[in-house]
Amino acid sequence: MNAPHTTLETLETYLKENGLVTLNDAIDMAVRILNILEYCHGKNMTHNNLTPSKVVVENGQPTLIDFSFPINGHKESASNLSDFVNLPEFQVNLDLGRRNYTVLDVTAVAGLLLYAITGESPGEIKDENGRMPHQRPEIRQKIDQAAGYRSFLINQIFDRAFQWAQSERYQTCRDLINDLLKLKNYKPSALPLKNLEEIVSSIRSESQSQTLTPLEMRLQTAFSGVKKICSEVVSALEEDFREMEAGYKKEMNRPVYTAYLKFNYRLDGSPGLTLKFKIEIVGAEIVVSAEAFTERQHHQEELFRTEHYGFQDTAEMEHAVREFVAANMALFLSKA
Repeated sequence: MNAPHTTLETLETYLKENGLVTLNDAIDMAVRILNILEYCHGKNMTHNNLTPSKVVVENGQPTLIDFSFPINGHKESASNLSDFVNLPEFQVNLDLGRRNYTVLDVTAVAGLLLYAITGESPGEIKDENGRMPHQRPEIRQKIDQAAGYRSFLINQIFDRAFQWAQSERYQTCRDLINDLLKLKNYKPSALPLKNLEEIVSSIRSESQSQTLTPLEMRLQTAFSGVKKICSEVVSALEEDFREMEAGYKKEMNRPVYTAYLKFNYRLDGSPGLTLKFKIEIVGAEIVVSAEAFTERQHHQEELFRTEHYGFQDTAEMEHAVREFVAANMALFLSKA
C-alpha cells in the first residue's frame, strides 16, 4: 500500500486555502520560526529573505526554506523581502556592512505574524502619513478582531518591531519570543467598576497646563488631560496622604511624557498605590498607557490610542484615564 501523499504548502498558499489563523496559532508559528532562526543565528547564519513564500507549513507546523546558509549576513537576495516588508536598510545608498541581518530576520518574523492574522503584508514600514503597518485603518481593524482584549499588547510589539531605526527594534529572536509568550499568556485583571467622581466627590479639583514646542503640543494636550484627572485626587488629599510627580523626558527623537500619582492611605510608611502614565507618539499615533503598582500587584493597560495629527479633544482619553484611576483606587482602598 502506498503511503499517503503529503502536500507541502507555503504560508501564503496555506492562508489562501485555510483562511487566517487564530492569534495563538500565529504566535506559536512565529515562536517556532524564531527558535529555528535563533539556532541559525548562533551558528552565524541568517536568512535575509524571510517572506510567506519561504515558510512551509505541514500539519500546521511551519519550517523555513531557501536558507542558502548566508554566512555573516552576506547574502544580497533581499528583493523579495523588501516587497514584503520594506525597511530603510534596503535603500540603495546604505552600505551593506551597516545592515544588521539578525535584526532584519527578527523584523521579518514580526511581519509574518501580522500577515498570518490579517492576510496583509506590512509593505512600507512608514507610509506617506507616517503610519506603521499596524496603524493603517484596514489593518488595525483586522488586528483588533484577531487580538481582542490583547490588542494593546500586540500593538506594542509591532510598535517596537517596525521602528524606523534598526537599533530601536527587536535585536534578537529571544527578545521577541519573550514578548510573544507574554502576549499569548496575558489575562486581563478584573477591576471593579467605579466612578471617579464617587471617590473624590467631596474633594477639590484643579487642572494645570503648559505649552511646549509645536511638535510636542499634541503630547502636551494629552499630558494635561492626564494631569487634570490626577489633580482631582491630589488636590483633594492632605499632603501626607499623597505625592504627585509629573515630568517630561525625551527618548531619542520620540518625546515621552510621564506622570505619577502616589497614594498611601494608611500614613504608616508602608508601600501604597502608585499610578504611572506614559504619553508618547509612536509612528502616526499618540499612545497613552498606564501601570498600577501596589506591594502585591502590578496591572498594566493601554488606555488610549489615536492618530496624533489634529489631536485636540481629550474627552475620550480623559474618560479612559478616569476609569483606570477609579478602578485601581477602589481596588486599593478595598484592601487597605
